[in-house]
Amino acid sequence: MLMPVAANSATASKSYWEAKVRRNPHQKLNKQNGFTLTELIIAAALGTGLAIVVSQLMVSHLQSNARSESLQRQREDWKRATRFIESEIAMSGRIFTASEAISIPASCDLQTSEIKLALDLPRELPPVIYGVRLLNSSTSSVDRSQWIGEGQDDQNFGLLIRCGPSLKITSNGDDDYDGSSTNQTVVLDGIDTSG
Repeated sequence: MLMPVAANSATASKSYWEAKVRRNPHQKLNKQNGFTLTELIIAAALGTGLAIVVSQLMVSHLQSNARSESLQRQREDWKRATRFIESEIAMSGRIFTASEAISIPASCDLQTSEIKLALDLPRELPPVIYGVRLLNSSTSSVDRSQWIGEGQDDQNFGLLIRCGPSLKITSNGDDDYDGSSTNQTVVLDGIDTSG
């Protein structure tokens, strides 16, 4: 008995719509097959705005990440340079901090005002001189792309320079000074010289 009721309701429903369409033949059923132009323009505008916001966030994140990596490398360089300078101080016989008491070898391109520390090494080795120089006052041969410190365009961007005997690594893996030559190298960059 349930079956005829279902069949009757389906036919009743079908006949209702057929009757509705027959009553008003000029009225079409509202069938939508796609989006309107207005909807497409709004969706495109929203998508473009969202893409701009996301790309700005991504660029900001990448720049922050690059700054963080640069600072991390600079910290590691500071630690390495500090250990190296501490080991040279431990080996030295005398330490000079008054720049007037230091005789600067001809191979060192440091001015008296730039010198911060000099070490008198044993074994008749030439002295080791440490100085700080502004990057802007460095010689024209300095390539700015090799420095990792931030603020290279800043007037206070300094370089820690070491002038002294070269280090060489011996056949058994130890390091030793080469007393026959003196060279000048940049130990560290990104030093703030404002203070």
